[in-house]
Amino acid sequence: MANSIYGSMTAAEKSVADYLKELGIFWDYEIPVYVEEGGRPRLWSPDFFLPELGIYIEVAASGNIPSYTFREKIYNECKVSCIFVWPYRDTATWKKKLNKELIELHQYRWSILKKLS
Repeated sequence: MANSIYGSMTAAEKSVADYLKELGIFWDYEIPVYVEEGGRPRLWSPDFFLPELGIYIEVAASGNIPSYTFREKIYNECKVSCIFVWPYRDTATWKKKLNKELIELHQYRWSILKKLS
């Protein structure tokens, strides 16, 4: 798999990629997004971008919770829609969590759009 994008993914990322494929959701891998951290411009590359939905997914592949908490804070401040999943830790529930957060995010977006009519 050296010539495949899957060759550079962690096992957790491959699980998410396979699940998205199973759902028929197209994704791009590690597409950079602009954020500001402490007033300084940065380019971060969340693991997946879902272009049809305008959502990023960050796959937590280690136990470094403070790092992911910090990233989530910055994404929220910059209004970047990013869902965090923990397939290695939440083996039985991460798919449900991802589905729930995708739905909730789009319900929130729809509530904003309804104000236009």
